[in-house]
Amino acid sequence: MIQLLLIFCTVVFAQEADHLLLTRIVTQPDKAESFSIYNPTDASINLNNYYVCDDEEYYKIQTDEEMAPSNIASGFTAKFPNIFINPGDTFHIILHENYNEFYGENFIPDLIMYGSEDNSMLETETEPFSSFGGAEDKINDTAEMLILFNWDGNLSNPIKDVDYFLWGNTQNAIDKSAISGYQSDTSANDQLFFEGVAAQYYAYSRISTDEVNEIQNDGNGI
Repeated sequence: MIQLLLIFCTVVFAQEADHLLLTRIVTQPDKAESFSIYNPTDASINLNNYYVCDDEEYYKIQTDEEMAPSNIASGFTAKFPNIFINPGDTFHIILHENYNEFYGENFIPDLIMYGSEDNSMLETETEPFSSFGGAEDKINDTAEMLILFNWDGNLSNPIKDVDYFLWGNTQNAIDKSAISGYQSDTSANDQLFFEGVAAQYYAYSRISTDEVNEIQNDGNGI
């Protein structure tokens, strides 16, 4: 039997989104860690060039040849496989290999971090994601960030931010203003973050697929 999660809600936005959105993040208990992405557009989107990361220095995969999927022991950067998400669909991605202990045997996620290549996030272009540095908890419960980004793998092309959620404080806020090849980001001190902590059996959840004040040109987004 699937256990239901109560919800912590973010603020309501006001402009129709035209890109993939992070819609739910579960941080605890560890075996329940997951996130969901939603396609609010009218077209199917191939996830082949999409990544997810919980490290504010995610952009270094573009320039640092020595950087593994993540440069911190408990963090991760995972690539989506060659799969489409249809208009109006939501994908549920589970981060823990023993998720059945929380969600039950009948729950089948759309993607997992471990598993066969056609149902797993990817660590490289061809290999299933296999390691998080050994940490039991992949997402920090009280303060962290999660970013969805797009990159075609070309070292000459910048990474394009897609959607981003920050909670706890601004310590892990993203600011690529001083990074060559990128536009100025909102100062970390001026970024909004969710101040509450989603306890066990709760989730951070978007309550609207609209957004507000999102620039359309000359930024770091998709």
